[in-house]
Amino acid sequence: MLKHFALILLLATRQICAATPEPLCCAISPAEMERLDKGESIARIIKTTDHDLAILGAVKLHKSKEEFLKWFRNVENFKLSSMVPEAKAFHNPPKTEDLARLTLSDQELKDIRLCQPGKCGSKLSTHEINLVKNNVDWVATDASQKANVLFRRSMLDYVAGYLNRGNAALGRINDKESASDIAEIYSSLIRNFPYLHDKFPEVFRHLQEFSGAHSQASDHFIYWSRERYGFGMKPLLNVIHVSIHNPAPNILLIVSKQIRSTHYFDGSLGVTMLLDAPGGAYLIYINRSRIDLLRDAGWLRRTLVEHNVPGATRKEMLAIRDRVEKSK
Repeated sequence: MLKHFALILLLATRQICAATPEPLCCAISPAEMERLDKGESIARIIKTTDHDLAILGAVKLHKSKEEFLKWFRNVENFKLSSMVPEAKAFHNPPKTEDLARLTLSDQELKDIRLCQPGKCGSKLSTHEINLVKNNVDWVATDASQKANVLFRRSMLDYVAGYLNRGNAALGRINDKESASDIAEIYSSLIRNFPYLHDKFPEVFRHLQEFSGAHSQASDHFIYWSRERYGFGMKPLLNVIHVSIHNPAPNILLIVSKQIRSTHYFDGSLGVTMLLDAPGGAYLIYINRSRIDLLRDAGWLRRTLVEHNVPGATRKEMLAIRDRVEKSK
């Protein structure tokens, strides 16, 4: 199970979520700064007082923050891998073609067929459960095709509603007896990013009060990714809202807000910070995630996860740098 828990946390860090500085970021020490300037990466768990998990990572790029942003805007650049075979940005407003490649597995369809509000194998709202479950003749030969069409429609409607109304459209997930209010989860995650509140209050307010994105806005985009991690874990559909902020001439912030995941995550929020540096930029991140598998995990299990994840994250930071610097 340890590998499963460590991998679940790493799913969040793969989104290149990151955060803001103390002098640089969360009191990065002079020794750590020396390591960054030597070309090493750093990563460490940030202790929390609740059930969330938070991790910090950093690396120095030999490209500017503007070059990184250009690379980052192409979702496939930073998401696709052997474990993430599909990723695509939505149009604003969303179009049917945005999800044309998305197909649920037989097991995922079975989970939805057996779903009931309050008892469901996927993190769906009551509306989504009923839309797919109650409008498919599950013994018909075209049941799988019809269910996939309805599921894609429900996801398109969800993204369109979020782009139009912002946090007010996030709704509730009814996979458990106690429904989860997504907007409240994110409000809690945002409140627990004190660096945003203290150093970048305008960005903090924007996240707390997000009310939608105009169709011509270039500082927002939403993408989906299909993630398959093996080890007996269920495949994931994640939907991520990215907002881009330039609070100072030498600082770029990229906020990644997971507005939907079909499994494991109750919520995940991160902020990537790029800070001008001689010959390039420092890339610094913090990801804070609420993961249902760890909600009731014992002290030993959580400790083992916290011990193993930083090493994997350091490797991931170096891999990100390698991909960025090889890009044209």
